[in-house]
Amino acid sequence: INDYLRTDNRYELVDTEKALKSVPLESAKKELETAASMVQKGREAYDSLELDQAINYLNKAIKKYKRNAAYMESPRAISEAFIALGAAHILRGEERTGKSILTKAVLIDPMAKPDPRIFNPSMMEIFHDAQDEALNSPRGAVNVISTPSYAEIYMDGKFIGITPHSKGEIPGGLHFFRIQKIGHQRYGNTVKIPAHTEESISGNLKPLPGADRLDNLLNKCIKHVGDKSVHPSLRELSEFVKAEQLFVA
Repeated sequence: INDYLRTDNRYELVDTEKALKSVPLESAKKELETAASMVQKGREAYDSLELDQAINYLNKAIKKYKRNAAYMESPRAISEAFIALGAAHILRGEERTGKSILTKAVLIDPMAKPDPRIFNPSMMEIFHDAQDEALNSPRGAVNVISTPSYAEIYMDGKFIGITPHSKGEIPGGLHFFRIQKIGHQRYGNTVKIPAHTEESISGNLKPLPGADRLDNLLNKCIKHVGDKSVHPSLRELSEFVKAEQLFVA
């Protein structure tokens, strides 16, 4: 239901971590803003043909994105950073390195497309080779568990299941994983999935301050789903997370 509501511009989802005043969430947001600024500086340096400086900025941005994998809702930003970095290496005459980086961009976001203002025809050819290599790479698998269990799992921004969960047929290479459960601090990591092998991921989700109250309210609300009248617990939950509407599924 979350994915559906995210695509409906009539709604803006309330982040329960924000409602519970999660310190890691606020810190990650600042880091991601800094990373986006570094990507922009990297692009500006690229446009000025200051390639060493561009590569430096982009590498720093990518490190910040990786460090905050738990809060990367979409793969688009990291994919675009990889594409810009790959272009800088190619323009510097390092085609093999550039192609390898472009492959990472496509693995994370198969819909990734290079900026035609940056990629000339020969660079586009390298990108298409990287795209074919990424999409046809040998497959691997992952087994994901968490404490507590029954947490949502996202791979490269897409929901793939509830812990504990195993998923196969994953293109081998670097992927972003996020594990989250209401009332808990998220877990995130970048994981290199080896070909023909199952990788294991274990996330420890620490309870956030106020999580017990949130759980109690949720349990009360579930008991009264279908009541003819609005139970007070629904109003209390709405006020607690500062939401105008509640969807129970």
